[in-house]
Amino acid sequence: MNKNNYCNKYVFIIPNNCFLEKIITTSFMSFFLKGRMSPIRIPKSHSGSFTGKFPSQKMNRMIHYESSIEKDFIHLLEFEESVTWYEEQPLRIEYMENKKKHYYIPDFSAVVDGKTWIFECKPKKLVGVQKNLIKFEEAEKYCLNTGENFRVVTDEEIRTGYKLRNIKFLTGYSRGEINPVLVSRILSFFGNTDNACLHDFEKSEKNFSPKEIYPTIFFLIYHHKLSFQVDEELLSKKTVAHLVI
Repeated sequence: MNKNNYCNKYVFIIPNNCFLEKIITTSFMSFFLKGRMSPIRIPKSHSGSFTGKFPSQKMNRMIHYESSIEKDFIHLLEFEESVTWYEEQPLRIEYMENKKKHYYIPDFSAVVDGKTWIFECKPKKLVGVQKNLIKFEEAEKYCLNTGENFRVVTDEEIRTGYKLRNIKFLTGYSRGEINPVLVSRILSFFGNTDNACLHDFEKSEKNFSPKEIYPTIFFLIYHHKLSFQVDEELLSKKTVAHLVI
């Protein structure tokens, strides 16, 4: 079995022309989409483990994780507009091996561009381990029966480039109150100015300080009102931003 078969089926793409009118973060919407509101199994911390909870705005609840890769992947699931729903530890797959019953619980399930995907987060060095390949094969069988899709996500894949670093930074500015007057001025500026960088707006703005300007810009980028080449450069004052229409 080729371990690469499980790692090349889906690549997240940030839509360039999508204007987010409303952020829906209700438990009702989570229930409406999939009918489940809690994971099959709650990860338990133990000595040497990396477990915790992520406060999801998209799902309006705490999302459990039990590895640094899972936590990083949650950042991507939260940020991507193409992801409308996701859940950790979503289901239990039962299978037989050597005449013994085994269970496999994938890390995440998500609705991406209207299709349901089951994701497993693994260090790349462990993808080819035989016991993992058996689990992946069972997940493929399960998805063939349900019409879903299976994908292994590796640490190397999601940590390559600047995308994850940028999203983690922007996440820190994704909540809180924003000044509607400043928002209107920012959107108007970038909507009417070609190839303008963040510092260009700062220089043009006389009524608000940089301490007010940049957190608001970062908020607007995180919520897809403004865009930049998130995977190709580290966000800075010199970053060129565009209005998302």
